[in-house]
Amino acid sequence: MSTLIDTQLMAWGRSGGLVPFSEAQVNPASVNLRIGSILKVESPGGGMYEVDISDCSASAPYLVDPGEWILTHTEEVVALSERLEAEVCLRSSAARAGWDHCLAGYIDPGFTGKVTLELQNVNNYTWLPIQAGLRIGQLRFMRMDQAPGRPYSLTGRYNGDMDV
Repeated sequence: MSTLIDTQLMAWGRSGGLVPFSEAQVNPASVNLRIGSILKVESPGGGMYEVDISDCSASAPYLVDPGEWILTHTEEVVALSERLEAEVCLRSSAARAGWDHCLAGYIDPGFTGKVTLELQNVNNYTWLPIQAGLRIGQLRFMRMDQAPGRPYSLTGRYNGDMDV
């Protein structure tokens, strides 16, 4: 197994692996991810409610309360071949602001869709701003020696999902 580097990531992105794709998203060994337009926010009474943040901006963001847990999706659609797996990592600047990416960070080979992010504001007293397009995470990719017998494209519950 080997980690993909910038030149390989650019070729992957240009070939439809990431839509929309911009070379500016590529780092030495990862690709930046942006927040999509829909949040699911935990309700005090239980369950989740949906918030559309497509009209939010850096100057007028949606504010996530201290300790609050949300789900959102990436702006990008990710398409992994059957020999490519990925891991979601939080950008260091997002972590320093107080974000935590919780729970599921692994993406199986063969997955296609928008990636759901589980985020929490781990600050005790400070709200965190969020808006569509915010660069918050990164994907790291590893190429496998061979394809699995049953890739996620055949077995995955969330394959093809385009929302949270």
